[in-house]
Amino acid sequence: MSPDRQNAIAAAEAAAQNRGMKRIVAAAAILGAAAVSAALAFAGSHGHAPSRSVASTNVAERAFVRWLVKHHPGFQGPSVCPSSSDVRQNNGGIICLGEIHKGERYVQVWAKASVGGEVVFRHVATRSWTRHWSKYSPQQVSPGLISVNTTLSPYDWRWLVLGVDYLCRQQDHRSCTASALDGQLVGYDLFFTFSCHNEGNLITCRNKLGDALRWLPPGLSPAALLDWNIDALVRDTFGQSKACLRRSYIVVRERSTYCSTFYTPLFPQARGSAFALIRLRHDPLAGINVVPVRFYGRSGPYVECGTPHHWLALTNARTQQWPVACVRSGG
Repeated sequence: MSPDRQNAIAAAEAAAQNRGMKRIVAAAAILGAAAVSAALAFAGSHGHAPSRSVASTNVAERAFVRWLVKHHPGFQGPSVCPSSSDVRQNNGGIICLGEIHKGERYVQVWAKASVGGEVVFRHVATRSWTRHWSKYSPQQVSPGLISVNTTLSPYDWRWLVLGVDYLCRQQDHRSCTASALDGQLVGYDLFFTFSCHNEGNLITCRNKLGDALRWLPPGLSPAALLDWNIDALVRDTFGQSKACLRRSYIVVRERSTYCSTFYTPLFPQARGSAFALIRLRHDPLAGINVVPVRFYGRSGPYVECGTPHHWLALTNARTQQWPVACVRSGG
């Protein structure tokens, strides 16, 4: 073959490859970031036909991205359709999963893909939630209190706490990795693998998508837990700014005015209090010989103790530096 003919063939092959990559980039721009990895995986086979499992993955993932765009317009986020032969056998087929969001509104979608002449999704299941931290509450498997920023989600928080309890707490490790998926499904580490950190009185876990759990293990006395929640509420409200205790023991934001007593937390790292600030027109503890604690000033919000009709108040006790307790209202 002459050199000119060889050069012409090489130029034609390069042009064809360039046109193919342009089509892939154009498709990725339409379908979103999740399609990029599938498109490049298909294009990166060095000219060889992809294996059946790789081809199935590419087809299923691209179709799933299109399905998500159609049914949840404006939402963005990762999705996967694990489909190697071993994974398909283990999972019982090609099971696709996506966690997408629009602002703080999140949707997790499961669907089983049938790959043939066209991809059909069956057994579609969705869960949705608005990302915000829940109040600390008891959970059934391992004692203590948990708070999550992904309420109503399909994450198995109890299973995650069991794993963290063994891998972090009992092994006395500062950090560990645990799963929030109690089952045999594989291929979804992006969603269900959480990195956890042991901060002593608080253990925090987070996956790569920002879904997170905070766990207060047992061990704090009721009095210490009360102090922890107050410290967390002060930090939740004022951040790193100093807070001031007025003579009436009302917690207010530090101002330019003189402060005789700054609030000193027993648990400086506490955050995510179970207590909440509630504005009311009337004193919820009227008629009871206590003084309700309020934030910002004498007319600021009251402090609900995480249980309905229980309010943080100064008592007549003299055994504490700051004699407070959660007092039930008369109503």
